[in-house]
Amino acid sequence: MSRELKDSGIKWIGQIPSDWNCCKQKYEIQLLNGRAYKDSEFEENGKYRVLRVGNLFTNPTWYTSSLELEPEKYCCNGDLLYAWSMSYAPFIWSGDKVIFHYHIWKAILSNNIDKKFAFYYLSTITEALKAEIHETTMGFITMGIMNNSYIVFPELHEQRQIASFLDRKCSAIDTAIEKTKKSIEKLEEYKKAVITKAVTKGLDPDTMMKDSGVEWIGEVPEMWGVKQLRKFYSRRLNKNKYLQEKNLLSLSYGNIIRKNIDTKEGLLPESFDGYNIVEADDIVIRGTDLQNDHRSLRTGLVKERGIITSAYMTLKPKAGVNSEYYHYLLHCYDIEKVFYSMGGGLRQSLDYWDFVRTYVLVPSEQEQTDIVNYIHKKCASVDSLIAKKQEAINKWEEYKKSLIYYAVTGKIDCRNEVV
Repeated sequence: MSRELKDSGIKWIGQIPSDWNCCKQKYEIQLLNGRAYKDSEFEENGKYRVLRVGNLFTNPTWYTSSLELEPEKYCCNGDLLYAWSMSYAPFIWSGDKVIFHYHIWKAILSNNIDKKFAFYYLSTITEALKAEIHETTMGFITMGIMNNSYIVFPELHEQRQIASFLDRKCSAIDTAIEKTKKSIEKLEEYKKAVITKAVTKGLDPDTMMKDSGVEWIGEVPEMWGVKQLRKFYSRRLNKNKYLQEKNLLSLSYGNIIRKNIDTKEGLLPESFDGYNIVEADDIVIRGTDLQNDHRSLRTGLVKERGIITSAYMTLKPKAGVNSEYYHYLLHCYDIEKVFYSMGGGLRQSLDYWDFVRTYVLVPSEQEQTDIVNYIHKKCASVDSLIAKKQEAINKWEEYKKSLIYYAVTGKIDCRNEVV
């Protein structure tokens, strides 16, 4: 069914059906800020949960409060919300009555706008608005930017048809994405199992075994030794003075990444004096937040000369040590959360001597090399599969964004959709 189009006058929107409306969003969507809180207003077992931006995404930690506020400072099941600080997205809240934080807006819609249509419209306008985000120490979309952005919309019945079409299509896309993500998770688990088995059991399935004395490892090849890590590594304390080194490195989820001093990428200090100079094959360990941080990995292998904050411990390999093997081994300790149990009691951190007294396995130098080469080969094939699956996810996600954009701007005709 063809339909006449007209220019919306808005560059990112382009043409829309001739019978659609176009106006500034503030005339159809009223945005209400949540509340900013003082630490003293939180309670251990308050009456209401306090909904923060992180809770809408991946943060499972909730604060609670018993504050009794004006009705507009709460959100209830079915309310349309928008996270506008650091992470940007609309949500339809599904849950009990909560107090919502200042960095979330509650959307109050006019009688001309369907809630689900508005949700999809806010999803697509987010991409257009990111170019106008103010960047300070926090990124955010201002209410002024949002209010003065434009919304295009048909009459209510067609809005509901568009929402029904997108519900159906997006559900199928989300199912495909979720299946692919689970497939990636299985491959990641397989990769972890390959690494763990290789570094703790060796490559010969017929070798005689003995008890390692390390509880989580169990039996190891009979010819392997078990010694403290300090036999193979010493502490590197080569301080960076007068910025003699500018290659800034950082430990991020088990990887050593390069950062940029000149562009001040991230939150960087004014001076890098006192940072440790590190060399290729050093192992870097973060020994803080043991009890609070149960997700990140705290060991990384350095592959180039550079500087890294002295908050990390840097282990320098001694002669005859294959640092990649010991990085893989410590990576397994990391995955098994061995470091967390080393803290004991209420301790939140471990120091250098805690780590280097850790017992590690000692294959021969040749076995260490063979194990590393085996892991490289096996992981390369797995990583290739993961990359292909991630590429498929990226394509699904881009297709979903495009589908929403074309539907909510009238470029896909949904008038035959059954509501």
